[in-house]
Amino acid sequence: MLKPAQDSDPFYVASDIKQQKRFRRTKLEVTRIRDAIHNILENDNPQTVRQVFYALTVRGVIAKQEIEYQRTVVRLLVEMREAGQIPFEWIADNTRWMRKPATFTGLESCLSNTSKFYRRDLWAAMSFSVLAASTAIGFSTQT
Repeated sequence: MLKPAQDSDPFYVASDIKQQKRFRRTKLEVTRIRDAIHNILENDNPQTVRQVFYALTVRGVIAKQEIEYQRTVVRLLVEMREAGQIPFEWIADNTRWMRKPATFTGLESCLSNTSKFYRRDLWAAMSFSVLAASTAIGFSTQT
């Protein structure tokens, strides 16, 4: 039968982690961060959220901590964009890719674009094919 751990047990240590009091900035401090964000983006845009975060840390505006990235920079950038304080174009979003077919304004532009990539198949009319092989892994071609 197992005995419950006691305070005298050298291998049992109770967690000493205490809840830290929530850190809140004053309105003046938040305004100072907003101004710094605006100045950074006004001078050099577009930038990713991560770039803005590092620019703020280098200037000593915020601490280099992940919680500052998530709860300060991301939150303030969203608020500032939605309020129209910074244009949406100033933030680069490299996570969104657009996939769509090529479109053209008319038949002439379509043919012009297609002609740039046209390559005649010289082997199509031949009654035999050519195989080039190599001992290098992954290199062989058949025409």
